[in-house]
Amino acid sequence: MNDQTRVFVGMAVGALAGAVVTAVCLTERGQDSLVRLDDALDKLTAALGRFRGTLRRAGEAVEEGRALAGDVRTAVLEHQTMAGPSAGVSSE
Repeated sequence: MNDQTRVFVGMAVGALAGAVVTAVCLTERGQDSLVRLDDALDKLTAALGRFRGTLRRAGEAVEEGRALAGDVRTAVLEHQTMAGPSAGVSSE
């Protein structure tokens, strides 16, 4: 691509960007679109915040489950130690 083509493409992109900004800022339809977009972004932000909280609570539940499993394992080992080497082995 030569310099003249690059200048033309740059001008075209700039003109298009300017047209979009003008349409959004200066027309009633554009203003309505901005309001709807702003509302949608507020809802998305709130939903992502709730999702983050849900993930945090899920992580806490996993940690509680791990702690409970550790407690059960410790209790089983202590029971086996107190009952002797034949604990849990049936003589039938």
